[in-house]
Amino acid sequence: MRDYSYSRLNLFESCPAAFHMKYVQKLPEAASDALAFGGLMHKIIAAYNQHCLDCGCETDITEMPAIVQRCFYENSCGLTSDRFSEVLALAQQFADNRTVDPRTLVGIEEWVQAWLQKKHLFRGIIDRLDIRGEEAIITDYKTDYQLRTQADVESDFQLAVYAWLITKEYPQVNQFTVRLDFIRHNVVREAKLDAARVAQVEGQILGLISQVEAAIAKGKFPAKPGHFCGWCAYSSQCPAADNIPADVRPIATADDAKAVAEELAVLERKISVRKEALKAYCNVNGAVEANGLQYGFFLVNSAAIENVKEFARLLTSHNIDPAPYLSANMTKSKKLLSNPALCDELKALLKDKSYTSFKSKKAGGEDNAA
Repeated sequence: MRDYSYSRLNLFESCPAAFHMKYVQKLPEAASDALAFGGLMHKIIAAYNQHCLDCGCETDITEMPAIVQRCFYENSCGLTSDRFSEVLALAQQFADNRTVDPRTLVGIEEWVQAWLQKKHLFRGIIDRLDIRGEEAIITDYKTDYQLRTQADVESDFQLAVYAWLITKEYPQVNQFTVRLDFIRHNVVREAKLDAARVAQVEGQILGLISQVEAAIAKGKFPAKPGHFCGWCAYSSQCPAADNIPADVRPIATADDAKAVAEELAVLERKISVRKEALKAYCNVNGAVEANGLQYGFFLVNSAAIENVKEFARLLTSHNIDPAPYLSANMTKSKKLLSNPALCDELKALLKDKSYTSFKSKKAGGEDNAA
């Protein structure tokens, strides 16, 4: 196989059988409202960004309704008209809260590519690319409902792949800011990638390509039944579909989702009732151990400083800048309390906030939520 991309490699890692059906057998994908919605929103955002760039303006919210109308109806977008108001509201929210800098914006749905070992063409599409001197700002728009954490953004392999591709197209770039823009939540999370992290990407890509090439040579593309099947476009054609374990069976339809939600409501109610009964028992008799877990009330040591002004004055009198400690986690607090000259005076400001929490923990180990 000559052509590769992040999406191809990611599909192979998720399920080689799905990769085989899509890219080797080239079977048509099943229609999906979620994919149609995501594709339409990306098209609308690209058109809006392009409009602002062409006009040399940072924002033009009055143009968004016309863009949505055109993108929704000019060609079949895969959605029915009852979704139009939802699309328009989300697009308007995007325009109300985002700006374009015509001086730095160099790519909208930007195709970037690089040859690997002179035989593999690796490609990617970057939703938005800004170049500011030696820095590239890479934005990937997300239309799904899950809001990823900052740690997720920092470790996102797709964003690192995009940064690596940028080094091939823009060799002057040596600094990378990567962003996930969660448009449903109106939240943008970003991270900095250093050159060392970006340099690792090529080896990772080649490693994955070697796995794909080996699978092609052997003609073996095993299915990986699991939660991925719920959004796989080939789940209805998969020979392993009947063998998916009940506890990881995918939710493919709205009726499936409703049935699982009803099941969870019953289970959560049962858990709540049994937990309250166990709390009453443990309150009198102490913790109970079962299957390597202890359930019971465990002391959580906590303290707070209520007189912030006196706290700041105390640190200043000891030549310590109070600013970094006005929002103090346990590590910072322990650091201050380890200071012999400060410890006694600081303890005088502490108010005991200890409490007990009913939870589970491994026998002799860490706590779990209960």
